[in-house]
Amino acid sequence: MANRNPSDGGNATVRSAFNKGDVKAMGLIRNKPMSILDGMCPHVWYGVMACHGRHREALSEGEHVGAFGHGVALGKPWHVNAKGNYASVVVPASMIFKLRGARMRVNLVLFLR
Repeated sequence: MANRNPSDGGNATVRSAFNKGDVKAMGLIRNKPMSILDGMCPHVWYGVMACHGRHREALSEGEHVGAFGHGVALGKPWHVNAKGNYASVVVPASMIFKLRGARMRVNLVLFLR
């Protein structure tokens, strides 16, 4: 597992774990309650197992439609606001994967709080 970078709150480590498909590492890093909102059903995951649940559903959905080899790349943050123990970040992202053998890239925006 990669070392945590305190300046990014561990997001580089989470991204690295995601890109390697290492769900256990993602859970160890993000072992606090969280919420994930996504366009994929069931759309919302809560609690300390949110990362695991979201990843499990993504793999299941991917298998159903023929998608595999997921990876995430983040751009330079558009907005960073930190105060005390709270912060919010808006960052452009790209998800890269193969769909029935064809390389795909989906551009999106992540809102992290």
